[in-house]
Parts: sequence; structure tokens; C-alpha cells
Amino acid sequence: YFKRKRFYFNEFNDVAATSSASQTYMSLSRFGIRPILLDSVKVVIGTRDYPLTAKTWQAIDSVDAGQWYGFPEWYSIHTEKLRLYPPPNNAYVVRIAGIKDLTEVSASATANATNPWVDDAEQMIRCQAKGYSENYRKKRGRKPLRADFGKRTGKGFS
Repeated sequence: YFKRKRFYFNEFNDVAATSSASQTYMSLSRFGIRPILLDSVKVVIGTRDYPLTAKTWQAIDSVDAGQWYGFPEWYSIHTEKLRLYPPPNNAYVVRIAGIKDLTEVSASATANATNPWVDDAEQMIRCQAKGYSENYRKKRGRKPLRADFGKRTGKGFS
């Protein structure tokens, strides 16, 4: 539920990778992160950053005859690949910014394995789960859980 939401710990800015001349596609793994959502894609030409315009894969495919190269103006994401159009005529640094996927912590991980979802967002996730549980019980006409997780009394949770 929260994976695509923006938090300070899952944002990234100006992560760079270098394209190759006449290379239409760049694997997103070349950036060293797993982006979920891209806010911007820029190409560095000389000392300036030039923002690229997002287009659909089909829009680029409809105009790409495979014979033109130049400064990229458009980009598209498909099958974990960044498509640049027109394909670069030189090697350029490509910078991306957006929301990244965080490393998973599995049940088989070591006892000290962690990530920001476990450290920083644990309380938020617990509250969301408790809210879902209460709504489920109310819709089914069942009594609320013994603990009311929002109200505190002098003796702890009532």
C-alpha cells in the first residue's frame, strides 16, 4: 500500500548512469537502484542538464525508424528499460529522480537485517494494519478488538 507513496527514505535524486552511442535502451539496473516511479529524466550535455519528455512506449515506437541519432528528447519506461529517443549520437550521462524500491527484508534474513520500512515506517504500517482490522470487524458486525488502539487510559490501553 505505501510502496508507491513518497517518504524521505524512498526518494532519490540525481542518480546517474552513462548511455552509449547509438544505444536505444538502457537497463534501469545500470543506475544501481530499482526505481518505482520516475519524476524526471535528464541528459547532461556539456555542463547543462536537459530534461526529457515522458512519452508512451507506443508513441516512440510509432516514430522510431531506427535510422536517426542525436540528442535524446523523449524517454519511455518498459520492461525495466529506459528507452531514449532519438537514440544518443554520443555517450551522455543520464540522471533520474523519483521513488525507489527498497531492499526487502525476508523472514530468512539475519537477525540484524533491516531497511527503512522496518526502522522508520514500522509504526505507520502497524497503525494502518490496525485500522484495516477494525474496519473489517465493523463491516462484519463483530465486536471490536479488546484493545482500542487510539485511546489511552490511566492503566494502559483499554
